[in-house]
Amino acid sequence: MRLARMSGDTVFLVIRQGDYALCLAREHGDFPVRIFTISEGEKRILGVGAGGLALLASLPQETIKKIYKRHKVDLEKSGLTIPILKRKIREYKEKGFSETESTITPGISGVGYAFRPSRITHVAVSFGAIDSRMSPERRNELGELIKYECDNWLRATDGTPPSTS
Repeated sequence: MRLARMSGDTVFLVIRQGDYALCLAREHGDFPVRIFTISEGEKRILGVGAGGLALLASLPQETIKKIYKRHKVDLEKSGLTIPILKRKIREYKEKGFSETESTITPGISGVGYAFRPSRITHVAVSFGAIDSRMSPERRNELGELIKYECDNWLRATDGTPPSTS
């Protein structure tokens, strides 16, 4: 809720379940255009959406290859070919957050950050907004904000430093 209030945009919480990202929560900010790309209880293949992409990109390379091989057809239907996925993973590792631009729904972009609140739990938090609100500069601002807020939450809850792998 805090991130939705701070940004005005829609915020999603997804958790990894095997090869999928399950949406646990969606919170809307006060901007009048709300994003409904995924609802609570829905699943998507890892890599699809900003949160799913952050989860996938934060996994070991061998795990990413296996997931891609198992879901190649569906990932490619979502626009995630091997060259695009490699570029998105490289960008995630460089910036520390994922970025999507009009991938699931034309006109909708997102920013996501994955972390492990416990040894067995792998989650991602992401923003979704219309493209006109997601300039490259704003995606960077939101990426830094989401990392900062999630890392602070982790430190406040148990003192464990964040891990993205």
